[in-house]
Amino acid sequence: MFVTITLYEDDLLGHETADISSSGTSFDCTYNLASNELGGDETIIEGDYYKTSGDYDGSRQKDENDANLWFAIFDNYDAPVANASGEQSVDTGEKANFSGSLSTASEGSSIIKFEWDFENDGVIDAEGENMSSTYNLKGTQTCRLVVTDSIGVMSEDTCLVNVLNRYPTVEFTFSPSNPNIQDMVNITDVSSDPDGSITSRFWDFGDGTNSTLLNPSHTYSQKGEWQITLTVTDNHGAKNSTTHTVTVINLKPEASFNCTANPETDMVIQFTDNSVDPENKSISWLWDFGDGNTSELQTPTHKFTTKGDYNVTLTVKDDENATDTFTMTLSVTEQPQSDSGATSLWIIAVVAIVTATIGLLGTFWWKRRRRSFPEMFTGSDDTINCVHAFQFVH
Repeated sequence: MFVTITLYEDDLLGHETADISSSGTSFDCTYNLASNELGGDETIIEGDYYKTSGDYDGSRQKDENDANLWFAIFDNYDAPVANASGEQSVDTGEKANFSGSLSTASEGSSIIKFEWDFENDGVIDAEGENMSSTYNLKGTQTCRLVVTDSIGVMSEDTCLVNVLNRYPTVEFTFSPSNPNIQDMVNITDVSSDPDGSITSRFWDFGDGTNSTLLNPSHTYSQKGEWQITLTVTDNHGAKNSTTHTVTVINLKPEASFNCTANPETDMVIQFTDNSVDPENKSISWLWDFGDGNTSELQTPTHKFTTKGDYNVTLTVKDDENATDTFTMTLSVTEQPQSDSGATSLWIIAVVAIVTATIGLLGTFWWKRRRRSFPEMFTGSDDTINCVHAFQFVH
């Protein structure tokens, strides 16, 4: 500030100006509020006061207008106080907000400049009462605030910023969206880490199996809803996880059968079921023989009474009512007719031949027996009588 002091001497002749400095009739000085230093016309310190005198006009000779003046300077000015606010914590990539509004200036002055050095590296990064900065590296950062008041006096303060590691973002996809027990489920990791890298992965497929591969594949042996959980760990040890549900759908059974070859009318035809259920679940059977007859047996038999082409259809159903059908066309032919009349005649002929043969053999035997009787009674008539008697008795 600038100070001018003029001293008037009162006498009978009126007011006269006294010489109190080297500049003559007035004392001019500059007082620095910041340093409390006095500049300008010459002064000396006597006690607790500044002293100026007309004797300091350079002549060092006293004259009638020379006067001495002692004075003191008092002020209510204080240097500003910078306040960068307190410690704060943010995640990497997140803005840290700073405010210098708590900084103060002395009465009669004001803060006219706020300067921010976000990394405390000696370089002013931004100017303004309220500013923000983004920190991308994990760790503790120091932010410095420099304020300047209207007097030109500066003050500074610092605050700590705890930059925290951000959790990785976890996500994955899988296909097919609704697999069955025969499908390979292909899983793709699409996780990311905003401030580093993912160093490990752990997959829990929900059926007691797991994997640490980047993009694993998995097959479920049973249908149902299964929870796939992925847990990732970043290069700072932060973990995060997510879960998706995969619904393994029912796989329908496969119908199939075979039967007796070359079927004929009135033949007992055996049908053999070859159906399977990929999930090894129980299945039921419904046979349609194409002639209006059906069966629910697994391996039925059937007779066709008339020849023709018949579409035999087997429908199988599993425990979740999933069905499958298999159809086979059977060409049923007429069974050959046997000649029963010819057979009877042939049998009669054989019997007649056998009977005739036996008769001839009997007659031949009997004649030989008759010729043998006279030899038993040679030269006597009694032989003839005996034979006749024998024949009679016979």
